[in-house]
Amino acid sequence: MPENIERRLRQMIARKRAEAKAALEREAKRAQDAEDRDAIAANVAAKWDQDRHIISEIAAYFEAKLSEFGVKLAPDFRLGDGHTIVGTGAIRVIGSDGRDRHFTLTVHTQGAVSVSYETPPSKAVLLRRKEFQIATATRATYEAEILDFLEFAL
Repeated sequence: MPENIERRLRQMIARKRAEAKAALEREAKRAQDAEDRDAIAANVAAKWDQDRHIISEIAAYFEAKLSEFGVKLAPDFRLGDGHTIVGTGAIRVIGSDGRDRHFTLTVHTQGAVSVSYETPPSKAVLLRRKEFQIATATRATYEAEILDFLEFAL
């Protein structure tokens, strides 16, 4: 074979080997990223499982304290979609006026917790929205968030 052909062939083989190596590295990184996301989601789900009990206790406490005003708090927890949402926690608040208000916590797989305040679902008006990280959430975090909502809604 002429030297020019051999050189081009070596270059092509080297390029193909580099491309194959890069593809393997990309696939390994994708697999590691997916594994990391799954581990984070599992940690978030475990923390959410613990926090649901705390939220229920807080709701019962606030309901007892506000019972003389006819305020009822009904927590409801639901599983997420399994992809981007770990779960939701909604507290339905019925004030002395009989109107429903909703406080919703939506827990995302990466650990963000979206907080939203809403009027009855029939109107579906978003009144307020904010966010915090579940990893740093404590009982005091949930107490403050729920009390903020109660002060806002009642």
